[in-house]
Amino acid sequence: MTLAKGGPFSRYHIDWELVIDWKNDGASLKSFVSEYRGKKGWGYHWAAAINGHSEYFRPGLTWPRRTQGGLSIRTLPQGSIFGDKGPAIFAPANDRDELWALLAITNSQSFRDFISLQMAFGSYEVGVLERTPIPDLSESTLVTLRDLGRQAWSASSSRDKRDLVTHGFSSLPLCIGTGCLAQIIEAWKETESHHLKKTSDIQIQVDSLCRNLYGLVEEDSPENLGSVLAAAESGELEGDDGECDEQMDSFSQSRSEDIASTIIDYLLGTIAGRWDIRFAMGERNPTERADPFDPLPVCPPGMLLDADGLPAEPKDVPSDYPVQISWPGILVDDESCSRYLSAKLSACDAVRGNISNINCFPLMAQQQAHE
Repeated sequence: MTLAKGGPFSRYHIDWELVIDWKNDGASLKSFVSEYRGKKGWGYHWAAAINGHSEYFRPGLTWPRRTQGGLSIRTLPQGSIFGDKGPAIFAPANDRDELWALLAITNSQSFRDFISLQMAFGSYEVGVLERTPIPDLSESTLVTLRDLGRQAWSASSSRDKRDLVTHGFSSLPLCIGTGCLAQIIEAWKETESHHLKKTSDIQIQVDSLCRNLYGLVEEDSPENLGSVLAAAESGELEGDDGECDEQMDSFSQSRSEDIASTIIDYLLGTIAGRWDIRFAMGERNPTERADPFDPLPVCPPGMLLDADGLPAEPKDVPSDYPVQISWPGILVDDESCSRYLSAKLSACDAVRGNISNINCFPLMAQQQAHE
């Protein structure tokens, strides 16, 4: 099961990295907690430590309880378990329209200002959020906030589509540009700038609407998204345990070296049969996650999958697939071997030296298919 346990600063969306063993209704965890509490003389009932278990698995919102980066509310997918460091907010009858509207309101500057008046720096306790008022919403305002919440989540989660280690990864924009890696990287950065601008524009709309709903004037809201972005880019924001908030990188552009490294990682993954190269080549469109309140997918949409949505086996790959997959997952630097990695090793070396001289992937895919 997915476990929400705080995490770094990230408004609207975060990719969940932690899971917990909940087999047989959490029997193993409950047994461990009961035994531990009993040895301490605190009683043997697990419910005293596993708080809120009756609300597990509901779609909702959550936030990291302790962070120096500021309050960041994000979606909590159905089927998740939450902990003390990642409290949860739910809507009556799991109404998703209300959850979307709450996502927008709780990430507004006005709401964050009300929170800051009630708490010590860096600790966003449940009671503080419970006491903070939510304005009355007309039907039309609820719809507007719902749409803004959806748009903000979509813009915030867009980077996952190019992140190999997220649930939302689909493909890399390798066919953008006219043929060299430098152009691909430049187009990649332009895409990130577009999403950054879009996130900023949506946040401005959210802040403006919520100020009106709370009856505030603009001067009452001293901070704006621009200051958050500036702090993120300078690396000033910190997250749990005093570590740098890596998720704040989503507000800044990737470095060229990181993009090149990701591309090489992706290329090797396609050769090993992990990723479906047809998405990057524009031959197919991956199924995108439409609703973050749904359970997380078993596999990211960019994987090479069988008909049941599970990792493909050799029998699942069509004969005209554009890349010859090395199913053992081992590629060697030996010209006498059919799994010779010469083109890939050369690409890696060239990226480290001069990224402007690398051909785009379709050419590499064709070369691999004929090896």
